[in-house]
Amino acid sequence: GDVPLIADYGRARSGPMFACMTWSYADQKMYALNGLNGGDGLVSVDLETGDVKNECLFVFDVPDTDQMSSFNNTLKSLAITYDGDIYGVSYWGKVYKVNPNTGVCNFVSKLSYIGEVTSYSGTALQYPHNNFLYDEDRGQWYLYMYTYPYPSAGYTMLLKVDITTGTTELVESNKLAAQFEGL
Repeated sequence: GDVPLIADYGRARSGPMFACMTWSYADQKMYALNGLNGGDGLVSVDLETGDVKNECLFVFDVPDTDQMSSFNNTLKSLAITYDGDIYGVSYWGKVYKVNPNTGVCNFVSKLSYIGEVTSYSGTALQYPHNNFLYDEDRGQWYLYMYTYPYPSAGYTMLLKVDITTGTTELVESNKLAAQFEGL
């Protein structure tokens, strides 16, 4: 069928940028990160008009500065529970609970495994196509991620995540798998 156009933001390098859109059933709002590959703040997107509104900039109670990077203190992916609790995964693999009114990001845990550690990839969520989600029916958190430990040409991984301990369990790894957004 036809897909209606809500808004046209223009071509590359013009218009608002946002990533990792995720729906909040609790307040009937579409949230996203305020950048192209993650962000240092939260925006909302009006699904009727396409208007993008800045909600807050992030303030981390435990800074995400494991190494020098322009991505320090940013989130790479968001997930929202049915009750409206927002969680994000940072560049360096920390899980935070996000207050959408104040931007305060409270540290929850550090992920135990976020990819093959090589001299090329490090241990960061440094590429696009990272998706964090909560399965309400199973009470389970998941992280789908793409990594590119050059020269092996990259692969995707699906991990189960215990956000209280940071423990991750590999569900599936697939070399040269297709990249996608939005679980």
